[in-house]
Amino acid sequence: MSMYSRLLTSHPLLTKSVTSGVLFAVGDVMAQGIEKQPQWNWRRTCRLGLIGGVFAGPSLHMWYGTLAKAIPSPTMQGALGRMALDQTFFATFFISGFFSSVGMLEGQSVEQIKGNLREQLLPTLTTNWMIWPGVMFLNFFYTPVAYQVLVVNTVALGWNTYLAHVSHKNHAKPQEEAVDLS
Repeated sequence: MSMYSRLLTSHPLLTKSVTSGVLFAVGDVMAQGIEKQPQWNWRRTCRLGLIGGVFAGPSLHMWYGTLAKAIPSPTMQGALGRMALDQTFFATFFISGFFSSVGMLEGQSVEQIKGNLREQLLPTLTTNWMIWPGVMFLNFFYTPVAYQVLVVNTVALGWNTYLAHVSHKNHAKPQEEAVDLS
């Protein structure tokens, strides 16, 4: 943990981005295992790792820093305010960005991406609101800002597995992208 702390101090954005990328990729591997796919789609895993590293890590880093400046109070009311803003605005942005990124990296048309958002956004947000408000309140109340992305990434391992599964549940599994696991 001391090495991670040093990296957070010297390279906060890079550290959070790499951590997010790795955990998004691991979440996808877990999702493919839960889906009982006979072949591992390594390109899908790489795409989700890329989304974690390029989209999730930087956006979480910037958002939590902005929230800490906008509502700097370390009180229960401050944590509730940050959680309310996070779950009202950022959750919608983040989930929409995730599904859009998956669609773009998979070569979907704008119309396909819009259709996926219409179909998946509200159910995913509803599931999000069953899990994340409590996690985020505790994170904002107890965790120093520098470590908030790490806490979210740790809890998000299960969430990333869910997102990977939901974002691919209606997709065909191209054979050229798969590696036989049997």
